[in-house]
Amino acid sequence: ASALGATLDGDEVDAQLEKMLEDDKPTADQRAAVSKEMTNLLVRRLDGLQRLALVWQNAADSDVDPHSMERTGLARDPRGEEEESAPSGSVTGPETRKRVKEDDSRFKMPTRDTEATEKELSALESLRRELHAAESSLMGRMVENIVFSMDRAPPFNVPWKKILRYTALTMKVPATRSNALQKHLKFFCTKSVSCQILRNMFWYIHCYSFQTGSEATQDAILGPVASSMTSLLSMVKTNKEFFHTRFPYAIAFGVLQTFFYYVPGSRSHYTRAFRLQVYVVVCRLLFGFDVCAVTVLRTAEAYFPEEAPAGSEAAAALSVAQRR
Repeated sequence: ASALGATLDGDEVDAQLEKMLEDDKPTADQRAAVSKEMTNLLVRRLDGLQRLALVWQNAADSDVDPHSMERTGLARDPRGEEEESAPSGSVTGPETRKRVKEDDSRFKMPTRDTEATEKELSALESLRRELHAAESSLMGRMVENIVFSMDRAPPFNVPWKKILRYTALTMKVPATRSNALQKHLKFFCTKSVSCQILRNMFWYIHCYSFQTGSEATQDAILGPVASSMTSLLSMVKTNKEFFHTRFPYAIAFGVLQTFFYYVPGSRSHYTRAFRLQVYVVVCRLLFGFDVCAVTVLRTAEAYFPEEAPAGSEAAAALSVAQRR
């Protein structure tokens, strides 16, 4: 009897223990709460890794130390939260940074340089459309019918500032400071004194190439050109070498574009030799010293790769030498 009582007491104890264990099991709501908390933790960790990848992306684009955070502007999370630290070795290797840069395009943030470039491309396309519209309406204008004289108004008017804006946006500049240098070039190229230089050089080239017996007119044109160049160069306080080495080529390019779009009826005259001749004559006058035709050709190709005179350098240089 005592043994049976002991057995019954043991069974009761086991039943009570099983009941206690069942009471300690988490409910469905508790399991859902734990799952939600784990999900939020993973989301925060992934968000931190994404922001860290974005830091490396901007550091690679800006060529700065990603730990300094001087130019990326990402030292703080824009939402005011502290960044999650990535696990050691997660995005610190060069291969990982390369993969982030190539594949994760969604981390690419627009910069001021990108926006400025898009704006300039849009302006260039708009100018090109306007020039083509002018060309279409002036197909009957030919150089043979144009006579320029200093004693009367020019035979026709040209939007010189528009031509120079188109020139400044077309000219290639060093990639390291492309936007700043392009802005600098456009600022001085579109000043009124620059427009005067382009106008005078266009009529000088017209007289030099197509108007026989105009030597006196050519000499009269060069006087204002010299004074205008002196005035313009005195305005340039920074990037003097950059501007001085490119401005003559910009004027020569502007002269060619004026002939091409505003005297389109004589395009048969605008040969490779003529285009090189314009570059050589304009650069010789604005630089103030003689220039080599081949050097001018190479430089024009570098500054205006899509518009520079192409073809045989020897034949073009010989043609220019004969004209000179």
